[in-house]
Amino acid sequence: MKQNIITKADILVIGIQMRTSNEKAMEDIPKLWNTFFTENIQENIPNKVNGNILAIYTDYEGDFTNPYTYILGCEVSSLMDIPKGMLEISIPSTRYEIFTAKGKMPDKIVEMWQHIWSPKINAKRTYMTDFEVYGDKYGCVENSEVEIYIGVK
Repeated sequence: MKQNIITKADILVIGIQMRTSNEKAMEDIPKLWNTFFTENIQENIPNKVNGNILAIYTDYEGDFTNPYTYILGCEVSSLMDIPKGMLEISIPSTRYEIFTAKGKMPDKIVEMWQHIWSPKINAKRTYMTDFEVYGDKYGCVENSEVEIYIGVK
């Protein structure tokens, strides 16, 4: 498990959202991904800076055991012209610990989140905004790579 800490600049994102919790996530999150693809959300987002998809966890009601907002979207250069039914979010600059999930997806992402929920990592978290980056190395189910950015103190 590759880990490091960086300070990331502000990120602007346009996408779609839902409210969920880890108790319901295995049912809820695939539904939002399905909507994202069947309604061509990615193609309809203006001003994209790259082809990455971001899965954002924010508006936590406490720690990982409580509800949060889950957003699927893309990083953009401007929050102008938000398409109907989508939202904008500005993720402020902060420190992140980066974890890389490699291998069969979504299994390896779930395993990495279970590691992140361990007391050692959990104690450092800010519970402001966390996100996953689905970029060029994602796609092959058996051998994918996803970076997970966890906001830390």
